[in-house]
Amino acid sequence: MKKPPAPQVPQPDFDARWKAIIYALSEQFLKFFFKPSFWKNIDFGKGIQPMDKELQKIFPDWGKDGRRYPDKLLKVFMKNGMLEFVLIHVEVEGKGKKGFSRRMFEYFLRLWDKYPKANITVIAIYIGENVPVDYDVFRYEFAGTKIRFDFNAYVVKDQSEEQLLKSKNPFAKVVLACWYILKSKKDYALRLHFKIKLIRLCFESGFSQQEIRELFIFVGFTIALPSQQDAFYKTEIKHLIEKKMKPLAEVNPLMAETVEMLIWGKTAKERDAERDAERNKEIVVRLYKGGISQEQIIKIIGFKKKFVEETIKGIAKKNGKKANGKKKPPSKKS
Repeated sequence: MKKPPAPQVPQPDFDARWKAIIYALSEQFLKFFFKPSFWKNIDFGKGIQPMDKELQKIFPDWGKDGRRYPDKLLKVFMKNGMLEFVLIHVEVEGKGKKGFSRRMFEYFLRLWDKYPKANITVIAIYIGENVPVDYDVFRYEFAGTKIRFDFNAYVVKDQSEEQLLKSKNPFAKVVLACWYILKSKKDYALRLHFKIKLIRLCFESGFSQQEIRELFIFVGFTIALPSQQDAFYKTEIKHLIEKKMKPLAEVNPLMAETVEMLIWGKTAKERDAERDAERNKEIVVRLYKGGISQEQIIKIIGFKKKFVEETIKGIAKKNGKKANGKKKPPSKKS
């Protein structure tokens, strides 16, 4: 007896999703992944500047030979007036590739060479199952010459669900999403449970409207489900959203529109427009079948000429007639 085919699950773009949420919530990111001794000295009032274009200039040759660029470079200003850079790399595949720590060292060297007077800190975030042995240090030794490069590292699989649930920082929920993916493996019923649970937590954790919006997008796209479970997820979340949609739309229309797109794949305006179009088509069909001409429908009802013409063409096509009501001539036999 043949085994049923494995369910088709979309492959999430973790790189894009992590970059987007780090960019949107940079301050929260720094406060979650770094110690207070560092981020308390940052002058957040001066803003945090993403330096993505600068990364491409610093590593112009890397894309050509298949090496990945670092994911994110942030420029921060310290309260003492110093300029500092935070280099962020999210290791998505997590396959324990040999030489990863050396790559982190190379990232640092390139930046240090470019900005010799700035302070630089580096962090690697491992979101996969397999993590290299030297996940937070690079060592080199030859003939009496030694190098040891230590860098910040965060391993998602080693985190505590209990601690992540207690945290008031939205990035705890970002990490929790990746933790749940690892925990559920290919148990999509369990993954569905985790996804609904996490979305509820996002709404109930007292986050700002922007934080909820960004988390909703991140969770929605990264915790991928087969079509059957995804349909159930959308139905469940739809009920949750409907309870909050009215006040949500009044407080933050942009967020309400984003949520609608994630749940239904289109905004309320788009859905209303589709319903209106279908209703108007029914009106045209009834009038036309009742003997009202195309010109009269346009003049009396006020519908656009193109809309009426296309609708009548659709009727004629079904009935095997021309748009003017005459039957199509039979095709000549050879």
